[in-house]
Amino acid sequence: MIFMDISMPEVDGKEATRQIRALEIDSGAHVPIVALTAHAMAGDEQDILAAGLDYYMTKPLRKASIIDRILTELPKGCCSILPEETAAVPSGDTVMAGE
Repeated sequence: MIFMDISMPEVDGKEATRQIRALEIDSGAHVPIVALTAHAMAGDEQDILAAGLDYYMTKPLRKASIIDRILTELPKGCCSILPEETAAVPSGDTVMAGE
C-alpha cells in the first residue's frame, strides 16, 4: 500500500500513480494507492480517482482512519499491525504532515 501525497514538487501524486500503474501492466500486480491532500476542493476526489488512485483521504488525517485503511488492505494470513491492547485508537487522534 502506498500513501501518496497529491501535491508534490516536480511529479505530483497523480502522475506518480500513472507511472506506477503503467509498471503494473506487465506484472499484473495492483498496489493500493491512497491519495492524501490538504487542498480538497469540490470535484477533486473524482479527478484523483480517475488518475488511478484507489482511495482519497484529506488532511488532517486521523490515526483511526489510517489504521482502518491499512487493515482493510491487509492481505489474508498477515499478522495484525497492532498489538491487541493498542488496536483501538481514539477517533480524535490526528496525524499532521511531518509527524
